[in-house]
Amino acid sequence: MFQEAYRGSELLHLPMFALFLFLAVFVGTLLWLFVFQRHSDRFARLARIPLDADADVASNRGTKE
Repeated sequence: MFQEAYRGSELLHLPMFALFLFLAVFVGTLLWLFVFQRHSDRFARLARIPLDADADVASNRGTKE
């Protein structure tokens, strides 16, 4: 059914272009994140957030408000 609708279309290259554009942006983002930003202090701080929050909650359990 879709073959009949798409058979005469001249815009069939656009979905492939969109797919390759998405893949290029996705792979580029992964490369930027894991290769270029790997040794950033920012990620070390962000990785400690859950542990820091647990420590704050544990230290506040003994106090009453």
